Amino acid sequence: MFTLYEGREIEWELSPEDFAYICSPEHALEQSKTHYDLDERNYRSKFSPFSVPERLYSGLPIWRRAQAGYVDPIYDSIKEHLQLGWLMGVDTTEQWNWVENPFYVDENGDLICDRAYLYHEGFIRQAMDAYEFAVAERQGVKALPTQKYDHGRWGSAPVQHAQSTKTINSKAAGRLLAAGGIYNGNIEGYAKTAQQRCPGGLRSSS
Repeated sequence: MFTLYEGREIEWELSPEDFAYICSPEHALEQSKTHYDLDERNYRSKFSPFSVPERLYSGLPIWRRAQAGYVDPIYDSIKEHLQLGWLMGVDTTEQWNWVENPFYVDENGDLICDRAYLYHEGFIRQAMDAYEFAVAERQGVKALPTQKYDHGRWGSAPVQHAQSTKTINSKAAGRLLAAGGIYNGNIEGYAKTAQQRCPGGLRSSS
C-alpha cells in the first residue's frame, strides 16, 4: 500500500530493502490524490504544512484541483515537500520499475539514485542518509540487490542491457580477417574463410 512518511521518519519505518520502493515525487503526488485527503475544507483546524494528511480508505480521490486564481494549500504543500524530501512516498506492494522508483540497491548493497539530475539534492540526501542509518540499525547488514523490472505501461519484463548486434560490411570484415590471417601466417586460408563468412556482411555480437 502506498504510504506517505515525513522524511525523517523513513530511517525508522523502512527496512533497508524498502528504500528501493521510494516513489518519485511526481508519482507520490499522484498517489497522494487517491490515498490521502488533500481537501482543506475537511480539516477542522489549519493543516500543518509539515504533517501527513489524513488517509483515505475508499480508494477514490475526493479532491479536485482549485480553479485558476485559487490556492490549494495542502496539495501545494505536499507537492513541494515531496520534491525536497521533507515527505516521502513509499509503496512496497508494487513491483520496482525505473519510471516510478528513483532508487535501487546495487550488487554491493549500496543505495543508488538513478538519473539523479532529475531530483532535488535534498530528496536524494534524505533517502541516502536514512538508508545508511537503517543499515547501521541492522548491525551493518545491507539490503540484497534490487530485482529490477520495467513494467511501466507495456507489461512486466526484466530490465536487461540490450546486447548490441552490429553488422560489419564485407570490406571491413575482409580487412579484419586479412589481418588475422597475416598475423597467424595463414594468408591462403584467409581468402577461403573470408569468402565463406562475408558474402553479405559478418554479424558479431558484443
